[in-house]
Amino acid sequence: MCGRFCIAATIGEIQERFFLSSIPEVTLPAYNISILQSTPVIIKKEETEISLISATWGYHPKKSRNIPTIHNLRAENLKKTINLFSEEEPLPCLIPASGFFEWKQVQNRKVPYYITRKDGDLFAMAGIVAQDGNDKNRTGLCYVILTCPAEEPVRSIHDRMPVIVSRQLEIPFLSGRGTKTCSQIHLSHLPADPSSLIAYRVSPAVNNPKNTGPSLIAPVTDHGSGKQQTLQL
Repeated sequence: MCGRFCIAATIGEIQERFFLSSIPEVTLPAYNISILQSTPVIIKKEETEISLISATWGYHPKKSRNIPTIHNLRAENLKKTINLFSEEEPLPCLIPASGFFEWKQVQNRKVPYYITRKDGDLFAMAGIVAQDGNDKNRTGLCYVILTCPAEEPVRSIHDRMPVIVSRQLEIPFLSGRGTKTCSQIHLSHLPADPSSLIAYRVSPAVNNPKNTGPSLIAPVTDHGSGKQQTLQL
C-alpha cells in the first residue's frame, strides 16, 4: 500500500463526520487520488482546536536528494525514519478516506481492487504531516500515510495496508507529537477492526491517475464466472 485512494464525499460530509468547524477550499469528491495531489487532512493545532487543512501527499526528505518522494512509511519503523523529516517535529494527522485501491498480482497482470467499509462510512487513515523538506520555495504542508502489515481482506491482495484509526482513538492520536502517538497507539490498538472492511474488483480504468468519477469504485464482475468477486470477513 498504497498509491491511490478515494474520497467519495463532499467537504461538508467530512466536516460533519469529524465534527470540524473550519474547512479548506478543496475539490471533492475525488475518486482517484494519487501522489503529489492535495487533499484535506485533519490536525490538532492547539490544545482543543481540531482543524481540516489542505496538504500534499508525498514528502521529499531534506537531508538527502537521493531519496525519492516518500508517500508511505511503515508505522512500526517510524522511530527510525522520523529523522528524514525537517528539523521541526512533524505532527500526526488523519487523512479522511472512503476507501483505497490495491493491485493483486494475477499471473502476468495486476488486477485493481477497491477496499472500503461495509457500511460505506468515511474512515481516517493515520499519517504524519510536515513542511516540505527540500524545496525552500514551497510553503505548503506535505503528508505521508502510515502503513502496517495487512489483515484480511486486504492480505489476500497485498501484504501492507494503511493504518486505519478507530473512531474512538482519532482525537488521542492527534494529541501526540512526533513518534509518540504514531507508534504507541499503532502497536497496541491499530488498525481498526478489519472485519468492517470489504474488498472487490474494480475497472482497470483506475490504473490511469488522470481518470476519475464514481465508475472507478463500482464493482466489476469476474468474466470467468459472471459473478462479482468480493473479499470480506
